[in-house]
Amino acid sequence: AEDDQNDPGVGVQKARKLVQQNHCVALIGTINSGISLSVSGAANSLGVMFMDSGGHTDDVTGKNCNWNTFRVCHSTWMETHATGLDLAQRFGKRWYMIIPDYAFGHSLYDGYVDVAKKLGVDIIGSDLVPLTLTDFSPYLTKVQSAKPSLLIVLNQGDQFVNALKQAAAFGIQKTIPIGGPQCELEAV
Repeated sequence: AEDDQNDPGVGVQKARKLVQQNHCVALIGTINSGISLSVSGAANSLGVMFMDSGGHTDDVTGKNCNWNTFRVCHSTWMETHATGLDLAQRFGKRWYMIIPDYAFGHSLYDGYVDVAKKLGVDIIGSDLVPLTLTDFSPYLTKVQSAKPSLLIVLNQGDQFVNALKQAAAFGIQKTIPIGGPQCELEAV
């Protein structure tokens, strides 16, 4: 077991160490889409199997797919297309999205844009936010001004928790439903 330190470059270094020094014949991980893409490429060059357990971006098994990479988690296409119709039916067709600025967030955004086109949803605003962001207030102010029928928060982990806490502090949760492709028990 190695820690990728939430960094694609470190993930590749650790993958190489596991295979070349520890003689691992397969790799299993990660939870960050960018790292999954990087480790998939490294595993391919090393000739070992990589089982992607949490990098949801479509590119892992799409345009950047390798013969030796397998996915056990949902792809972002699956997540957005499975939830998009329900979100539109329940909460209306004026969406605002807060998007983490890395492979996972970009893939989720692309998936919801595809769903929006099919359902006649108007994405009235969207903001890419850095993975290091802790203060969502500038973005939540824009959400309040836009008055969407639904706020879609695509961030995960601590960022998701921070976004929801701050949305509650702004009173947004009382006036605008908040949804997204997944909600993990730990965050709730």
